[in-house]
Amino acid sequence: MNRIKLQLGTASVVYNGELFFSGVGINGLFKSDLKTGNTQLIKEFSKENIGYQIHGRAFLHKQEVWLVPLDGEYISCVNLDTSEIEYFDMPFGDDRDTIESIFGINRFASARWDDDRFFVVSTFSKSVVLVDMKRKEIIEIPSVLECNETAAYCTVGMGHLWIALAEGESLISINLENCEIARIKQKINLYDYSNIVAYKNKIWFTPRKASRILFYDFTKGIFGHVELGDSYSEKYTYKTIAIKDSYLCIMPWFSDRYLILNADKSNSINTIDISDRNICYMIDIESDTTDFYASTGGCGKLIRMNEKNDIAFSVDITIDSDSFVQLLKRNYGEKNVYNYWKRSEKLIKEEELGLASFLKII
Repeated sequence: MNRIKLQLGTASVVYNGELFFSGVGINGLFKSDLKTGNTQLIKEFSKENIGYQIHGRAFLHKQEVWLVPLDGEYISCVNLDTSEIEYFDMPFGDDRDTIESIFGINRFASARWDDDRFFVVSTFSKSVVLVDMKRKEIIEIPSVLECNETAAYCTVGMGHLWIALAEGESLISINLENCEIARIKQKINLYDYSNIVAYKNKIWFTPRKASRILFYDFTKGIFGHVELGDSYSEKYTYKTIAIKDSYLCIMPWFSDRYLILNADKSNSINTIDISDRNICYMIDIESDTTDFYASTGGCGKLIRMNEKNDIAFSVDITIDSDSFVQLLKRNYGEKNVYNYWKRSEKLIKEEELGLASFLKII
C-alpha cells in the first residue's frame, strides 16, 4: 500500500491524542494518528466549494473544533466525537469595494478572547464578528473600521481587541468592557511586519522582513523594538508569532530557522536552526493538552516543541494513495486530478500518486 504526504494546513487542532485538520487544496476534514501520522478522511464540507484552502484557522472548544474560513464561505463547527458539522453564515456586509488581499494577507484573521469566544476581522469589511462557541451565536459589531482602514491581523490582550491595519493608521484598540475605540497613530509598513500577539502589557509584531521585533507598550503608550542582531538575514521571512510560556516564538515563512525571545526580559534572541528538518512555514495550533504543537504547512509535518523550545517530536502526515486519488476525483473531476499534483509536486512524487498510469487512462 503506497502512502503519500498530505499538505498540512493552518486550520488544525490536536484533540484526544489525534490531529484534526481541514485539507489544503482538497475539501475534507482529516484525522491523523500522532504516533504514525497515518491519516484518514472524516468528512467533506458539503456546503463548501473546493478552494486552495477552505479554512485558515481553528479553535478548539471541548469536543468541537470551530473553523474560520480562508477561501471558504462559512464558519464551520465540527463535533469531533460524532463528525457532525454545523455551518454558520459570515455576517459581514458586502463591503467588497475594499481589497480582499494585500501583501499576502488572508481574507480573514481571528483571535481567541477566552475559553468560549473568539473574534474575526476581514479585509473586505468594516465590521468585527464575535463568535460565542458555547451559545453558538455569531454576533456582528458593525462600523468598527473607517472607510480608509483595512484590517489585517488581530489579537486580544489587556482587556482589548487589537487590530493591525494594512491601510490607514497602524493599530486599533477596542475596549471590551465599554467598547471604546482608540487609534494609535504610527504608520507601520506591513511589508516589514505581519502578525501580532498580546503578552502582558505589550503587543508584539512578527518581523516579516524587518531587522527588529516591534512592540507597542500599552502601559507607557509608546512603540519600541528589539533588534534581531545576528539573527537577521535578508533572505529569511517570518509570518506567525505565538506565546509559549513566557517566550515569543517567531515562526518561519521562508526560513531555515525560527526565533525565540524571552518576552519578560526582551534582551536576547535565540535562533533555532531547522535547516535539516525539511520544514516549511510553521504556525501554532490549539491542543487539549499543555503541549505546544505547530503545523508546518506544505511540508506535511506536525511538530511539538519541548520545554527548551526546540523541536522534540515531528511526524509526517500521510494517507493511502488509492483512497486519496478517489477523493481527488470527487473534488476535481478525473481530468483535473493532475492539477492538484502540479501544485503539490514538491511534496508528492508523481509515481506515489499513481498519476503516471492514471493519466494514460484519461
